[in-house]
Amino acid sequence: MTQRHGKKVNTKNIKSSLNYENSVSVRGNKPRHVKQVEQPEWDRSYHQPPLEQKPVGHLTSVKQFHDLEEVKDEVVTKAENQTSSDWLETHSVVNERLTVDDLLKLAHPVRGDDAEAKGAPYLGGLKLTMDILEDFKSKLTKLIQLIEGRITWLLSSSRRIFGLVRSERPCILLDCSDTNIGFKRLHLMKESLNLLIDEQLAKKEQVQVVSFGTFAVKLWSRPRDVNYRILQELHHWKEMLAPMGSVNVMDALRVAFKNPDIDCIVLVMGNCPNQNPKLIKDFVL
Repeated sequence: MTQRHGKKVNTKNIKSSLNYENSVSVRGNKPRHVKQVEQPEWDRSYHQPPLEQKPVGHLTSVKQFHDLEEVKDEVVTKAENQTSSDWLETHSVVNERLTVDDLLKLAHPVRGDDAEAKGAPYLGGLKLTMDILEDFKSKLTKLIQLIEGRITWLLSSSRRIFGLVRSERPCILLDCSDTNIGFKRLHLMKESLNLLIDEQLAKKEQVQVVSFGTFAVKLWSRPRDVNYRILQELHHWKEMLAPMGSVNVMDALRVAFKNPDIDCIVLVMGNCPNQNPKLIKDFVL
């Protein structure tokens, strides 16, 4: 223990710390050397190649995306408003060039050289490569699937019962005779009308409905512009339907023809009319 500058210093601790440092730096009376490894110089010329970017589409702007969506909706709407005959004009084997004659035009003629050399009569032929056959088969299968999808669409929902209402201002003549909506058939008729209103009539410009049995009754005095209130009135009219006797088609047609604004009459019947069909034809024509 010593005293330095008025403070007491413990010399024992100082010696022990010096001995610890000597023991770390000296082992077996030989100095411990640390091997230094030279690091290579930094190569700044190396650049990692960019990753291959996969194409994400052909859109160049948001505006183009919306334009394509509008065109797509127009194509779908156009197909929905087409009759089957109009639709088949652009989706037939003739239009798609998938007839047997079109297939034979893709074939190459084969000459019977060996047969002629042997003195046998010449036998011509056609040769089709597997690539041509597979491509033709693929196109034909795609067209068949498209036609099957169209048939399934026509036989689904409200189109199965009422067909495709193509006009913009239709008048619906509904047979409410005892035989059509009686015998617990009224519930099924209401469900079908619910689909017709929501799926087809809601997209029209104007609409008029007439229920007929022994006599005809129209819902409005004239065709109405389609809006939310008119659709609600149609649903209410549907719920109020009841059997009305016989099938007086002539009276229903007279009521419909008094509306000059309509461009189509949709006659929904479940039984034969009371009048002679020839008289009805003469009245319509």
